[in-house]
Amino acid sequence: MKHTEGTFEGFAGCNLYFQSWHPEQSNSAIVVLIHGLGGHSGILSNVVEYLVPQGYEVYAMDLRGHGRSQGQRGHIDDWQEFREDLRAFLARIRLERARCPVVLWGHSMGGTIVLDYALRSPDAIQGVIVSAPALGQIKVPPHKLLVGGVLSKFLPHFSLTAGLANSLATRDREALAVYLQDPLRHELGSARLVTEFFGTVDWINYHAAELRVPLLMMHGTADGVTSPQGSRAFFERVLWPDKEHHEYPGAYHDLYDDLDRMTMFNDVEVWLDRHLVDLERCDPYSATCKLVQPTPSIAPLASLGKTLPGLLDAACERHPNAQAVNQWSTVGWQSWSNRSVQRQMETTALGLRDLGLNAGDRVALIMQSNVDFAIADLGCLLAGLVDVPIDLTQTLENMRWALQHSGAKALVVTNVDLLQTLVPHLTDLPDLMQVIVATVPADWDEVKSTIGATPVIYALAEVQARGEKVQWSTTDPGSSATTLAALRQGVKPQDLATIIYIPSETGELQGVMLTHENIAGNALATFGELANLGWGESESALAFLPLTHIFARHLLYGHLYYGHSIYFSDAKHVIKHLQEIKPTVFATVPLLLEKIYQQIRDRGGKLKSHWARIAFAWALQVAQRHELGQVTDRVYPGLLKLADRAVLRHWRSLFGGRLKYLLSGGAALPATVTNVLTAAGIPVLQGYGLTQSGGVVCFNRPDFNRAGTVGAPIPGIELAIGPDQEVLVRGPYVTSGYYHNPIATAALIDAQGWLHTGDFGSMTMDGQLQITGLKKPLFKLSIGKYIAPQPIERRLNAAPLVAHVMLTGGDRQFCGALIFPNLPVLRAQAQAANWVGDDDQLLQNPCIVAWYQAIVDTANCHLPYWSVVKRFRLVNAELTIDNGLLNRHGEIHRHRINHEYALAIASIYGDELPQPHRKQKRKRVETAAVPTIPAISCPMPPAATCDPSAQSLHPRFTA
Repeated sequence: MKHTEGTFEGFAGCNLYFQSWHPEQSNSAIVVLIHGLGGHSGILSNVVEYLVPQGYEVYAMDLRGHGRSQGQRGHIDDWQEFREDLRAFLARIRLERARCPVVLWGHSMGGTIVLDYALRSPDAIQGVIVSAPALGQIKVPPHKLLVGGVLSKFLPHFSLTAGLANSLATRDREALAVYLQDPLRHELGSARLVTEFFGTVDWINYHAAELRVPLLMMHGTADGVTSPQGSRAFFERVLWPDKEHHEYPGAYHDLYDDLDRMTMFNDVEVWLDRHLVDLERCDPYSATCKLVQPTPSIAPLASLGKTLPGLLDAACERHPNAQAVNQWSTVGWQSWSNRSVQRQMETTALGLRDLGLNAGDRVALIMQSNVDFAIADLGCLLAGLVDVPIDLTQTLENMRWALQHSGAKALVVTNVDLLQTLVPHLTDLPDLMQVIVATVPADWDEVKSTIGATPVIYALAEVQARGEKVQWSTTDPGSSATTLAALRQGVKPQDLATIIYIPSETGELQGVMLTHENIAGNALATFGELANLGWGESESALAFLPLTHIFARHLLYGHLYYGHSIYFSDAKHVIKHLQEIKPTVFATVPLLLEKIYQQIRDRGGKLKSHWARIAFAWALQVAQRHELGQVTDRVYPGLLKLADRAVLRHWRSLFGGRLKYLLSGGAALPATVTNVLTAAGIPVLQGYGLTQSGGVVCFNRPDFNRAGTVGAPIPGIELAIGPDQEVLVRGPYVTSGYYHNPIATAALIDAQGWLHTGDFGSMTMDGQLQITGLKKPLFKLSIGKYIAPQPIERRLNAAPLVAHVMLTGGDRQFCGALIFPNLPVLRAQAQAANWVGDDDQLLQNPCIVAWYQAIVDTANCHLPYWSVVKRFRLVNAELTIDNGLLNRHGEIHRHRINHEYALAIASIYGDELPQPHRKQKRKRVETAAVPTIPAISCPMPPAATCDPSAQSLHPRFTA
């Protein structure tokens, strides 16, 4: 038997102790032990000595404040601390033992912890064992329980002894003697623990019917600590058929130390063996297990075999719509029928081919997301060309690089203003022969003459006029370049349709190749899963997301195929247009929903009527209690209906009042926002996907929705969780790789065809995916943009005044930075400038802050505007391997720094700071992350200049 011990980081950075025991031969499964109040991992030695020789690997942790773990003995502020500690412990185990089966065994209060966890996260485990669980009456004197409940509100940390007789633990005198001499045992419980415990027990008993994992319950009939009646009552409420209950006559509380323990151990062994028959076993000490292969979707993939132009053709034939596409402008809405859009697609395609472009040539699109983009895109696709949409928020040098790397022969831009900005950067691009401008002024010929003729410039209308001429020409009706029929026949579902450039981990761009079938199949498979989605003009969609991204294009093609009415808006007007258009389908990124939710709360607090404010606060509180996908108590639905009638129904008008589907993607949406909006009748569906997967991988269904998940896979998608918990995807929508980058392609897709997403995840018992973290060294802003932190951090670290730096901003609105100064260098420069003070005073000096601002400004050059470091915080601390803030390679330990300096990060974003306990009044951070620099003379280094090509376009092009 091999024994190991160590520590891991629990909830809020608490340092927790654990032990593990490993068999010398094959390992059947992992059993994780959770002890009760006053215990520790070492008391379970009898369990270890029985299970490990049977081939089981055993892990046990000391709860916070127990044994050798950090914290106050017998105290928590919230039961979430126990829950998240267990989650962190399982994650720690999974890093070493991958997909080995895991069974939780909780004793006494540990049984309460385990059942609470199993009800909330059944996907993480393969079974639950509970011995003498604390689920009913606890044999603690009533006066102590009363005192604990009262003090919980005023002195939550006040500790009481439980008042239980030691002799109630076991009938084994030797075990009892060991118990009495154990220095790590205690009988303390704080006032807050009392109320949290009983609240959790009530929740567990109410939700017992929802348990979805195999259950083994064991209790002694003579238990004088926790009543066996509590186990019986809970067991009867469990509806899951795979459940077992054993009672041991005359046995005391600590069954593992009692006289009849071998009978109990035999029951456990039989139960484990029966439940592990069909589960994969793991080799001892192996960090890898075979991949759990999912069952491929059996849904018929009718979505395959289609081209993207063919989707519009089908709609024109089956669902003609006079207002299929609508564009907002300052003079109002302009509408086109889908047949009109089809004609423009055809003439554009013919015109492009008449310019000399051939099938497979690349055409870049640097365009705003409007109807012109849709027509240019569809025209390219019908012509058999490969379009290359380039993000308008990229730097000009990145745009130029994408043009050069893709070998684009033509470029389509939105208007003359954008063209004039781009022209100076279009030199020395030998492949680029033509530029097409979608919208031109009345004096176009005069304007064009002032721009130049290399490359040749056309208006989109001119290209379409050439196409019309070709279309009606009869000189060579059979030529593949001059007939629509031949064009359509020439485009195959497996043809490359688009190359979409996305940032890599190093910050450089790489082009994702997607075929017609990749995108069309993905879009139709997704739309087909929306129950009650109508056809034709019965549905309307408001669109404002950038069409340079796969999510927005995926939605565009789906709506076109269904014949829906699409309204193109923009980020500045989308909220107004929601109320004006009253769409039935709306897709967004989480940031907009978070802003709307905050506006709702702000407006509620500013209501003039005192009673209206009270009603609003009550309704909001009711909505916040909503748990999407969870069974509620019998009273709650009535309360929610009353809250809806009084307040919540008014929130729906912010979205127009007709929404059937509110789709959120691109980043994580806080569960609170999801739950509250859904409680108000606003149907939020979250999803998950990547450009490399052709769009959507999973999404919540209207009748199969759960906050905190991103739903079940769409038809055709296979999902697997890799040995290190990485989400793997396979299916007909997955890219063939990166354009002209075989090395990156090989790292993305393995030999079995699995796309490695770079995201960590797990599957719930009902088959929904949860994203639990990032494997790739990237993080996402709440606007859906990826940040590659390492290149930016390297630029900042190059400055002598910087020792270390860590970028922040995951699921936030912007990128921030914690800067750890090189204090010896800083002190020397401060002394040379005759500035005195300790380190903290130096870091508050406006001139020193200005020094660091100059460093940040220099590093921000060559970055798109959404990825620049907008705010930073100077931290007086040293990162070392010894203090755990650097790993053994000398690299920053992001997870630990996030915990250690949570308040500093919060101050960057102006968050509400965490409080010692929940009853304390919350305060909002008012100070800015970067102090205001007064108008004083500071010795500054020479200002670094940033070439215009290294910056993004002016915001007027991207707003």
